[in-house]
Amino acid sequence: PVTRSLTPVGNPEYGNADIHSADRRPHSACSDKSAISVQPKGKTSKTNDVTVEEEAIGITECPFAEFGCDVKLPLNEIKKHIKEDSMPHLLKMCDSVSNMAVHSGVLTSACVDASRKADDVIDRVGEIETLFSSQYLWRLSNYANIYANARRGQPAIVHSAVFSSHRHGYKLALAFAPYGDSDAIGESNSIFLTIIRGEYDAILPWPFICPITFTMINQKNGGDVSRILTPRVTDANMIFLARPNSERNPAFGLKSFVELRMMEEREVFVRNDICFIRVHIDLTPIQKYI
Repeated sequence: PVTRSLTPVGNPEYGNADIHSADRRPHSACSDKSAISVQPKGKTSKTNDVTVEEEAIGITECPFAEFGCDVKLPLNEIKKHIKEDSMPHLLKMCDSVSNMAVHSGVLTSACVDASRKADDVIDRVGEIETLFSSQYLWRLSNYANIYANARRGQPAIVHSAVFSSHRHGYKLALAFAPYGDSDAIGESNSIFLTIIRGEYDAILPWPFICPITFTMINQKNGGDVSRILTPRVTDANMIFLARPNSERNPAFGLKSFVELRMMEEREVFVRNDICFIRVHIDLTPIQKYI
């Protein structure tokens, strides 16, 4: 008897076809058509990377395939393979775990670096907010040395970093005399503000008329010492308050800020050799310009 293909030879959908018999024993004319397997040339049907032919004879992959074992055997032989090759399998698993540990370490390091960069960005944003807000906090470290030098006049005054009164505002800096200035020497310290030539001076109102609040921070949860200075617009004061013609105007401020005896109180205004001075610029008088 002749066994025919279920798909005619030359069918344009499949191309030329080969006939494979699942059972090589002689077939009768009435043999079940399911015994005939048709596999088009150039095509391989796969399910989970296992071919139809492998399925037909019970071929399966080693359970340790994900760890690098590429053995494929009939199911009854796979069990024997697992038992006999337990040590190679264990070594492959150890290698995989080691690689995972290495990658985990790399990822952890990357996360730490990303966290540090994020912290740096946050700090930088904080600095920018401080520089361009109406409130500036000056941290003076090494106070004992600064004070001792001021008593000898070497130097008598220290200067802060430059900051702005507000975004696109006045460019300013503080000057602090730890041992006092002029007739306040030896009695109280002195605090001053200086206006520096800035990039936005052309669009700012002049003279400078914003009230200024100077505050020495109490680090012992007590009361701060604050002094308010309101600039007086007079001909004599224009040298301090007018738009700068040179790099900076002369400084103006308070000769008597905080009494030196108060500064000497233990861990009140000076703690861990650090003191903090805050300055607030009241922008109310120029609000319509900003």
